Amino acid sequence: MSSMTKNQEFHLEAGDLLVLYTDGLVEARDIRGHFFTLDRFVSEVERVGLLPVSHICSHLIDTVRAWMSSQQDDLTLIVHDTSVSDEPASEPNRAKIALLRRN
Repeated sequence: MSSMTKNQEFHLEAGDLLVLYTDGLVEARDIRGHFFTLDRFVSEVERVGLLPVSHICSHLIDTVRAWMSSQQDDLTLIVHDTSVSDEPASEPNRAKIALLRRN
């Protein structure tokens, strides 16, 4: 596996939004077989990127699920807002992980 992966380090600035996702989100298909696409996903992130991370996660998962004719893959999403301080925060302001799996 190490021949297929590459370690890379990068630094996030205060105010950056980190969004990690699996291919199930961008490869979700509608009834006609069209993919949700990375471009559509990025547009949705840009549209809601200033909301609390819990709202961002909910919006992205809900939008993809509304697009799909049926769920064929997991929908895994991690969103981290670097503008949130290191101090303990209330739930709406914390980095949140949303994971939905096909039954």
